Amino acid sequence: MLFASGQLQCLHYAISSVNMVSMILGLRRYPVQRSARAPLIDFMLDSLRTAGCNILHSPNPSEAPFVITFETSAGERMGIVAYAFLANESPTKVNRPQDERSFQIKYGGNDKQLHTLFRDPLGLYTTLLVGIDTKEGFFVAADPEVHNPTRFFIRLEFKQHHADAIKSDGWHAWERESRGRKDLQPGERLFSFETLVGGTKDAFLDFIRFERAAQGLSPGDRHLLAERPQLFARLGEQPGG
Repeated sequence: MLFASGQLQCLHYAISSVNMVSMILGLRRYPVQRSARAPLIDFMLDSLRTAGCNILHSPNPSEAPFVITFETSAGERMGIVAYAFLANESPTKVNRPQDERSFQIKYGGNDKQLHTLFRDPLGLYTTLLVGIDTKEGFFVAADPEVHNPTRFFIRLEFKQHHADAIKSDGWHAWERESRGRKDLQPGERLFSFETLVGGTKDAFLDFIRFERAAQGLSPGDRHLLAERPQLFARLGEQPGG
């Protein structure tokens, strides 16, 4: 049977994805629209390649979360499980503050159920919960542990001045107060605040190192670590530098 080049590429993605999923026990996958998610993958892969990384496994854009494995220029092998969402600025903001930015943590319809985010018990893969502005070239990330479990139909807000600081400084951290929920489900976490971090495209590898180091920290300690990039960034470099 003969296949067109596009069909062969889809077949390659499917086979490699199945092989990778079979190696990661407990990782639940969700079908997503390939055309909408491909720019997110391009952003992450381009960021890693720019940092000198060799990509060992590229994800299937039609299944989330996205699993990427790579080798750094120093020969260190790393892997991420990225719950990544589009954070491009909306041209219209109906009934929302004009200085507000956001991204939706959303896979599928609003089933009003709690979904467990993958955490690798062996520590080989780092989990990311991140919104990416593919047009302006920056990302905003929340603490996966604070949002675990999560609903997959919620909005995470940040301000325009946060986006401006990220683009100006290359790396930025701040605290976001919780609005709380009146309809908490058993097992859903309630927190008074969380620490968000953001970076430009060239800080993405350092962001992965940060999340690996910050796993399990309280929001306050996460903020302290984010403000000390020398503790997690590439040796001799600063995020965005």
